[in-house]
Amino acid sequence: MERSEQRPKSKGGRPAKAVRKEKQFSLRFTEAEYASVKERAANAGLTFIMYLRKMALLGQVKARQNEDERRKVYGLQFRIDDIDRPVVVKLLAYFLQDESIAAAEGIDLHKGILLMGPIGCGKTSLMTLLRVLAPESYRPQIVSCRDVSFEFGKIGYDAIARYSRNAFFPYSSIPRVHCFDDLGVEQNMSFWGNNCNVMGEILLSRYDLLISHKMVTHVTTNLNSQELEDGYGNRLRSRMRVMFNLIAFDSATMDKRH
Repeated sequence: MERSEQRPKSKGGRPAKAVRKEKQFSLRFTEAEYASVKERAANAGLTFIMYLRKMALLGQVKARQNEDERRKVYGLQFRIDDIDRPVVVKLLAYFLQDESIAAAEGIDLHKGILLMGPIGCGKTSLMTLLRVLAPESYRPQIVSCRDVSFEFGKIGYDAIARYSRNAFFPYSSIPRVHCFDDLGVEQNMSFWGNNCNVMGEILLSRYDLLISHKMVTHVTTNLNSQELEDGYGNRLRSRMRVMFNLIAFDSATMDKRH
């Protein structure tokens, strides 16, 4: 009769617990290989270690868009006017987490951005361009408020949960950063006869999550402060002061789509 294999016992007489040890690996590069990988990591906007990790897990890492590629997306006429440079400086200080310039510009790096400006001034384009400067876990996902509203019309209150209490990275307590684009153009939607101010509910929930989990939110809008209060109520406008740094384009900014 075969004897079963017994686990060694600890001093107390009980079997010793199996300790799970993480395996550690080391890699050796030639000087030329190291320089090549470091250059690719820089092109992708990643640290050397993060680039290696992504390559190991995903098999590929997308490089940042170069100037020619950005021109293809936004057109040859895309430009930054002198009147818009104060806005760009504040956004750069925020996304680069430059504490000294942010302090000089009155920017709180722990809050989100409320970017106000007239139609066509370049709010969405600037947020899309500058988001890549942020570390990946703080890089905002840009979502149209109209699309969120239509989503509620299809799946109901799960849409609100998707952008609030369920807006975390998988298997972690790290909140996702969202940028809600064109706040104010969406309509109140109905789901099974229940009317809802969808974006109002999402922003109120994300305020609570900012307090409890430091969930950061960004918003672009054509509305001014009074119009935001009229559309979403004084309760939300009060919370917006805690949630956002207000960055506004000059009222004389031209429509760049013309």
